[in-house]
Order: sequence, then C-alpha cells, then structure tokens
Amino acid sequence: MNNFNIPIIDQNFLLRILGGFLVLIAGWIVAKILKKVIKKFLEKIRLNQIMKRLGWIEAFSRVGLNLDLVKFFGEIAQWLVFLVFLLFAVEFLGLSQFSQFLAKIVDYFPNILVASLIFLAISSAQNILIPFRLYFSMRS
Repeated sequence: MNNFNIPIIDQNFLLRILGGFLVLIAGWIVAKILKKVIKKFLEKIRLNQIMKRLGWIEAFSRVGLNLDLVKFFGEIAQWLVFLVFLLFAVEFLGLSQFSQFLAKIVDYFPNILVASLIFLAISSAQNILIPFRLYFSMRS
C-alpha cells in the first residue's frame, strides 16, 4: 500500500484565504463608510446646487445625462478604497500577477479624478465665456 503524504490544502493557505477574506470585508466596510462621509461633505457644500446654478444639470439633462456629482465622487472614492483593500487581500494570498494588475488599475484612479476636475473647470470656463463669445459674434 502506497501512503502518499501530499497535503491537498496547506494549513497556511487556509489561513491566508481567511485573512484575505477578512481584509476584503474590512475594505468593503471602510469603503462604504468613506462613501457616506464624502457624500455628506459634498452635500453639505451643496455641490449639486452649485452645478445647477452654473447650468450644468440642465445642459446634461438636454443630452440625456443625469448629473449627480455627489454620487459620482462618492462612488469613485468607494471603489478606489475597495480596490486598495482588494490589492492588499490579493497580496496576502500571494497572487503577485493579479496584484500587479490591480496596482495598475489603482494607479489609474488619479487620472480619472484629474480628468473629472479638468472637465469641471472647462465647463465652468465655458459658462463664463459664452457671454463674451456672443458679444464678439454680434460685433462681427
């Protein structure tokens, strides 16, 4: 009789899976809390009302887009934090290639934030410059 002592599942692997799962749960909780905090802050400074006064809400609704910047920035923050915790969990499991992939995704989030801020700045500048454009087009 052959007695193979090949462990199918290593005890350390089970501990790493449990640890990774706990990191994911903690990440989800922290991400949800951060989303609520950011949304409350942006609601307190009345970001959507500012955008409405600038005419953005109406402009976007004309093209069929429902603009809710409070929700947008809350979701971005939530998923960024969750991806960072997912990155920690994957590192904890020792999945280095998947970890590198997630790191590239996390590195891309500042680009999304900067692009959003540039979009907001250009949209604001456009609303400010429209009267000048109309004035100069009428003089020509």
